[in-house]
Amino acid sequence: MKYSCEVVIERSRGEVISKFDSSQNLPKWQPTLRSAEPLTGDPGQPGSTMRLVYDQGKRQMEMIETVTANNLPESFDATYTTSGVINPCHNTFEEVGDSQTRWVMETEFNFSGFMAIMSFFMRKAFPKETQRMMGHFKKFVEST
Repeated sequence: MKYSCEVVIERSRGEVISKFDSSQNLPKWQPTLRSAEPLTGDPGQPGSTMRLVYDQGKRQMEMIETVTANNLPESFDATYTTSGVINPCHNTFEEVGDSQTRWVMETEFNFSGFMAIMSFFMRKAFPKETQRMMGHFKKFVEST
């Protein structure tokens, strides 16, 4: 499953990137994030990995982020893996005038096992959740 989402943030690209490029900011815009633990490499740089743990109702979901490219301020790519799911994401940040930034996320979900079955029933939920998280980031950046 492939899709893209976008949001325009009322801040300069430099301000947006300074917030995006800090793992310390993740809990400020990802309300269900419980921990973010660097595992290997220099955080944010290609090849680095980080363990992310999220609350999902009464259970927790753990995923591993692997940075595949960091060309900030223009783009950032990472792949997120968890049981039965591989999720490569390509993020671009485009200046819109002096004080706006368009963030576009192109994402793909590859499912296996039980998650392949569940994905059929949850197809519409994935883009909605991506758009919601991008909205959280927009609100965080614009309020600081």
